[in-house]
Amino acid sequence: REGLFIAGGGIRSGHLAALQGQHARAIDAYQRELDFLVRTEHPLRHRILVELNTRLGAAYQRLGHEKKAAAVFDVAFESFERRIRLGADEPFTRYYAAAIHALRGDAEPALALLQRALAQQPAFTAARAAIEPEFDNLREDARFQRMLQERGVR
Repeated sequence: REGLFIAGGGIRSGHLAALQGQHARAIDAYQRELDFLVRTEHPLRHRILVELNTRLGAAYQRLGHEKKAAAVFDVAFESFERRIRLGADEPFTRYYAAAIHALRGDAEPALALLQRALAQQPAFTAARAAIEPEFDNLREDARFQRMLQERGVR
């Protein structure tokens, strides 16, 4: 229905823009999603915020706004850690925590988090990690390549 806002729609729109190299447009879409989530009590809100802030930080990083990116990554990672403390550990937010470390150039924690996400959701996680730009810093790492190959992704 026209005018209906779908939770996650702004993330998907922003993700598509980012994949096309339109990072400013991606940031606008992510901000709209963030504004929506702040005003609602959506049941998946805290889970969505981990992905949203990961992707928002990546867009800022691609535009060279390192301080904004770092601040947003911190918010995303704090949200992830809060979920873990509450017992809400699942592969999807763990994947985004791995992406934050990969974007920061921290291979060791990125690979450890990704390994745990792969253990819980192997095929889907491997297929995503193989193509998503958040993991570009790990593409040449033999450990990353081996993780994907072990799950049939090249």
